[in-house]
Amino acid sequence: MGNSDAGPRPATGVWSYLENIPPALVAALALLTGVLLIVGSVLSHTNKATFSQIGKTLGYFYEVNWSVNYVVAIPIALYFCASAMNAIRHVIAELAKNKMIVGANGKPRDRVYLLNDWHRLVKRFLYVGLVLALLAIAISWREWFQNFAYDPALGVKTVMAQTGLLPGWNLAPTVNGQQFFRQAKMFGFFAFTVQGLVAGFYILFICVIYGFATWIYRFTTDSTSDELVPDVASPDPRKGFERFEPLIETLLSAALAGSSTDPCVGRFLEFRVVRNPATPDVSQVPAVMIPNPDLSAIPVARTRTFVFGDGASQNTNDPVTSFRGPWGIGTDSGEVLNADFGRISAAPSFGTREIWNLVNDGGGWDHPVHIHFEEGQILKRNGSASNVPAWEKGRKDVYRLRPDGSVQLTMQFRDFGGMFMEHCHNTLHEDNAMLLRWEIDDGGSPFLRPLPTPIPTPQGVRFQAPTVLKF
Repeated sequence: MGNSDAGPRPATGVWSYLENIPPALVAALALLTGVLLIVGSVLSHTNKATFSQIGKTLGYFYEVNWSVNYVVAIPIALYFCASAMNAIRHVIAELAKNKMIVGANGKPRDRVYLLNDWHRLVKRFLYVGLVLALLAIAISWREWFQNFAYDPALGVKTVMAQTGLLPGWNLAPTVNGQQFFRQAKMFGFFAFTVQGLVAGFYILFICVIYGFATWIYRFTTDSTSDELVPDVASPDPRKGFERFEPLIETLLSAALAGSSTDPCVGRFLEFRVVRNPATPDVSQVPAVMIPNPDLSAIPVARTRTFVFGDGASQNTNDPVTSFRGPWGIGTDSGEVLNADFGRISAAPSFGTREIWNLVNDGGGWDHPVHIHFEEGQILKRNGSASNVPAWEKGRKDVYRLRPDGSVQLTMQFRDFGGMFMEHCHNTLHEDNAMLLRWEIDDGGSPFLRPLPTPIPTPQGVRFQAPTVLKF
């Protein structure tokens, strides 16, 4: 298909409207909602009530998470959400304009085709997001019902004792007089509904961003005949991929403003190359690289298998060395275990050669596995040497495990004895217990076997005996 506008029109309707809605309008509507909440709190007499028995002023103005968030933080955050959705449509248009997605016949896909393809895929994510958003609203309504399911004629302390409620604007009618209970309850329904809607909007936004990442990723795999290619005519060294900047900059702006929905995104340092060096760079890549060491003459002392997956368990309880999380590593048909740097999972002998099989048990995740200290050579990928591409035949210490995939590698353990680790380089995985400890036994004396685990403290380092798996 060419780059013309011929063919079916892009999908229209609610989704196309959301893609084009001005971010400033979204922020203004959110701010107006916050103002209406404040006005409603005054009209319902939940705006201020002094509970002299505990010396606390009840009221909407005194609940910072309601009043300030709904007139400041939430409008700003929703502005960035709308900006990101605008940016997605812009990025897709740029990809089409610069012929960066081509079909199986080598012809570029046009804007109409790409937008329709994007809308078809994102609908699946939106259906899931809609269910979760409705669930969020239902949870808010349940919270509203629990907050006003009391007899306003009772005293505040009695209500608190019977319901477990804490002093807040929902208890203000017991101070202002039960004649205001109905108005307060109506205001509460509006307030908790808005709370659910905000949560639902964030859920839908996350689904859209995840959907767009999935849509783009498809063009780098065999799941579609279309392919993402660089724009060789672009003067930018990124060859067309600078067109993702509107989306990336919007997301980064949200992060730097403190309104990102991702708890792992925060401020970071950016380096920019703004000029050429004073002296030209004359370095060159050599025509012939350093050859791989030939390990064929060294007998294989042992073969080990490490399985990377979720649903891990923990068989130790050391408060310092053991960790818990969904991720873990199984060793030689053993159970998949969470990290414990006081546990030794493998101990090859100094100078020997071994074969290690790294296995991904699935779940849709890639695991870039980093084996510290020693470089290895990949022998097979997914059980076959022919699956190892040329760029993976050099010495490596990080091995990409695709979903349900496997890598077989060989290493010789040289130079130093000591303790090392093996872990997934996906930060969320390694920080949630996908890591193990292994060490090299030098086979001679003096050498402590196994090495004691160092435990650093403010007063210095102490050592304790490790746990050793059977191997």
